[in-house]
Amino acid sequence: MMFLMMIVCGANASADDVYMYELKAERLLLEDDFEGASRVGETSLNTSPRLNEMRMYALAQQGLLGEKLFDYPQPYAEQSLMMMDDTVTRLHRFTCKDIQTSLGAWANASVTSFDQYVSLLKKNPSTRHNPLLADYILCGKLLQKDLRGFTQTIKHYFNLSSPVNVQNLPKAYREAMLLQAKAIGKDSLNAFVDTLMLNQYKDYCSILESDESTLVRKNKLRRSFGNTLWWYLDN
Repeated sequence: MMFLMMIVCGANASADDVYMYELKAERLLLEDDFEGASRVGETSLNTSPRLNEMRMYALAQQGLLGEKLFDYPQPYAEQSLMMMDDTVTRLHRFTCKDIQTSLGAWANASVTSFDQYVSLLKKNPSTRHNPLLADYILCGKLLQKDLRGFTQTIKHYFNLSSPVNVQNLPKAYREAMLLQAKAIGKDSLNAFVDTLMLNQYKDYCSILESDESTLVRKNKLRRSFGNTLWWYLDN
């Protein structure tokens, strides 16, 4: 009878997939398995600020944050990078404090926003050259949909003096630079050196501007371009 009761309870217990993803990602991070942590729930459209925070950290540790930023659902803006209030270690073993440790300094109680925190890191000689910081700042600008701030900031971290240098940027950064070229003018856009990405963007615009119904357009764009900055900015 007890065995049957256990089976029934187990079969009917509610399990939150996202919470289970969070627990798995946390365990993998504590084991320094950054690749494994970044792949947790990668095929699911369900996510949470905490799950994204851990997955983005795992990508950053692999040097892939700018490359794969939009491979995951991003409905939380900069909270996907850092939840400033995720510091209660009695509830979670891996917290925002662990990310801040990797970035070089903990935020004190007076620092309540992501922008305020990274601004202080940029001013601190002991943290401004941390290799993780550039990606957190630049990806923060993209998640905030601040393209102007991104284009003003990226030149401080990457050499953009030649088209080849732009072509070697991580994917999300190249997508942003393509939009910057479009903003400058049609000739600048057509001169964008990454011809494959340029053709993809033209395909994106073709679907976006088509006469099909809004629902059909959205479905097509989500299937083909759901992992791009362009789709993120338009949704």
